[in-house]
Amino acid sequence: MTTSMNPIFQPNSIDVLFGPGAGLSTSHAGNKIFVRLVERKKEEYHVSDAEGRKTIVREIVNAVRSLNSPGRFLVRRPVGRCWHEASVAKTFIKINRALEYAYNRCETSDKSSEVNGDYSLEESSIDIKRMTKSLKKKKKSSLSYDSGFEERMADKGKP
Repeated sequence: MTTSMNPIFQPNSIDVLFGPGAGLSTSHAGNKIFVRLVERKKEEYHVSDAEGRKTIVREIVNAVRSLNSPGRFLVRRPVGRCWHEASVAKTFIKINRALEYAYNRCETSDKSSEVNGDYSLEESSIDIKRMTKSLKKKKKSSLSYDSGFEERMADKGKP
């Protein structure tokens, strides 16, 4: 996969736009195709070894690149309003993260619906963000155990 540093002022409709989750990247047609590809491969990815995971990532890259007008993986430049093609490494990292996130989101949603039928996906996303922030704080404080976390969650009625 070659990357081009030439500025891209108008992404194609099937390009995959890497960037913040809210806004253009979630509504872009190419990103919707990408999400469908990830959803189809998340279970297989989860049970695969390292080589199998690399193969799955390559399959997704090839699927995007083999669309009618070949899709690209684009990153917005920090200065200006143009895009450029993501490096191979960044593309693979982003696809790996997307596959992990899709699988974990599915697992979290399944577990939460088993415990509490009215626990919505939006609420589970909020809990994931809260837990991620908590983990980052733990990392900074030498991974000390947060004994109050379970109490806070119990006070909110969540298991």
